[in-house]
Amino acid sequence: MTDFLTFEESEATRQLINLGYVHAAQSFSAVARQPIAIETTHLSISRAVGFLDEHAFQPDRLRVLTTRLIGELPGKSLLVFSESDCQEVYRLCLANHFSSEKSGELEEAILLEIDNILAAAVIAQFANALGVKMYGGVPQLHQTDRAGLVASLMDGNSGSAANYYLFSNARFTLKDNSLLQPQFIWILPEDFLKAIQRKIRAGEKLVR
Repeated sequence: MTDFLTFEESEATRQLINLGYVHAAQSFSAVARQPIAIETTHLSISRAVGFLDEHAFQPDRLRVLTTRLIGELPGKSLLVFSESDCQEVYRLCLANHFSSEKSGELEEAILLEIDNILAAAVIAQFANALGVKMYGGVPQLHQTDRAGLVASLMDGNSGSAANYYLFSNARFTLKDNSLLQPQFIWILPEDFLKAIQRKIRAGEKLVR
C-alpha cells in the first residue's frame, strides 16, 4: 500500500493487473499444456528501493526479465524468477527437450515468452483503462542476485525522482497443484498514479 493512493485506488490498480493476468493465463496455459490461473497476491507502491527489504529475495540466482514501457507513460517492468521457479517452468514447458543440447537456448526462450505474455497483457490493461498509448519493448533477460537487482532498480529510476516502484507477487496455480511465485516490479512515472486517481475520483471504473 502507499499513502499516495487510497485503498480504492490501490485496489483498482491490483484489479487491472489481475485482469491482465487472466488474459495472460490463457496463453501461458497453452505453452505449459495445462490450465493455469494467475493472480496478484500482494501489491505495494513506494518511491524507495528499500521497500524490497519487506519482500527479501532468497540469496540465490535470480533471472530478471526487463521490458521497457514505451509511449505516453514510459517506465519499465521487471519479472523476477527464483532459481526454483525457473526449474519448475522448464519442467512444465520443456519436458520433451530438457536433455537436448539446446536446452539452454530453449530455457531462455521460454522465459522471454512468459515475460512477453505477462507484460504485454498487463500493459494493454493499463493503456485501455487510462486511455493512453503505451506498449512494451523487446524483453531482455539477465541473471543476477538480490544486490544486483536492487542496483538495477536504482539505475532504472535514476534521473526521475518522481517515479514509483510498484511491487506485486504473481501466483501461478497449476492443475497439478504446484505453484510458481515470481515477482513483478514496475517502475512507473507519477503521472501513471495521477491518471488512476483522476479516473477513480471522477467516478469512473478502471475495470469493466
